[in-house]
Amino acid sequence: MNADCYAIRQLSPYRGMLFVIEVEHALAHSSDGHVWQVHCKNPFSRYWPAGEWIEGEGGVLTHCQHQAAILHALENHPPLPFPARDTLELWLLDKQHGLPLALLKTQREYSAPETVGDPSWYPFALTDTAFTAPSLTAADARRDPRAWPVPHRDVLSRLVNEAARPLPAAQWFRRGAHHSGVGLDAGLRLNPAWVGRTLSGADFPELPVRETWREAQHAALIRDYLNWIAPELLTQSGLRNSTRKRLETAAAEHPERLLKIYRVLPEVVDAPHLNALLVAARLTQTAPPI
Repeated sequence: MNADCYAIRQLSPYRGMLFVIEVEHALAHSSDGHVWQVHCKNPFSRYWPAGEWIEGEGGVLTHCQHQAAILHALENHPPLPFPARDTLELWLLDKQHGLPLALLKTQREYSAPETVGDPSWYPFALTDTAFTAPSLTAADARRDPRAWPVPHRDVLSRLVNEAARPLPAAQWFRRGAHHSGVGLDAGLRLNPAWVGRTLSGADFPELPVRETWREAQHAALIRDYLNWIAPELLTQSGLRNSTRKRLETAAAEHPERLLKIYRVLPEVVDAPHLNALLVAARLTQTAPPI
């Protein structure tokens, strides 16, 4: 049985690429190419968790009538990373120009674009408050120490979402050659003139959120965010060499996350530097606690 192997972006919030192996009635997915979560269809044609499979170690599946097919696919899949197939993209639009501001969701080409419910952009899960932006350090120091602290995550979210308000609009695009995109008649609060428009690759942010801002401090905050999620961004294909090199440098601040996803990197600009980081991360990971 032939397996369909592809990659899609994990969004709302952005968490890197998800790699999928799909056969009839079963599928497995992984964000690191090492640990795979397996799901099989139940008698009601709904996917149900069936167990975990680890590359090179195997695993035991339960309540899965199709385990032979999915296990064979897992043991014989093509080299990672798989090609990205999520060419339909839902973008939150900048209120001033109606151009892509932040990526909300993606889909594979074969399915109809989903209806847009909440057009808000989320940089992190609601429970994740660890993000620290160096660009906000000075502002924090000026705050009254008695004042309630404002998470940097919330400052970032407010900056991006307010650029689309009031009454935010979002549009689905079909991305094509040279990163151009055709605006579909699907989204939220669409201007009729936007339907069928073709935007060049330069009109779309290369990364999940626009990096050019009028205020230097706003651009710095966006850069802090992209540096924070740099390891996950490196799993994307099609990045400019200059962008990938910048992200590799930023990812050095998060070696444990880089170690987790190195198997699925589509390319590396500075291999010696990356390998040194991975070696250091492995040594730290295996070092006995003090």
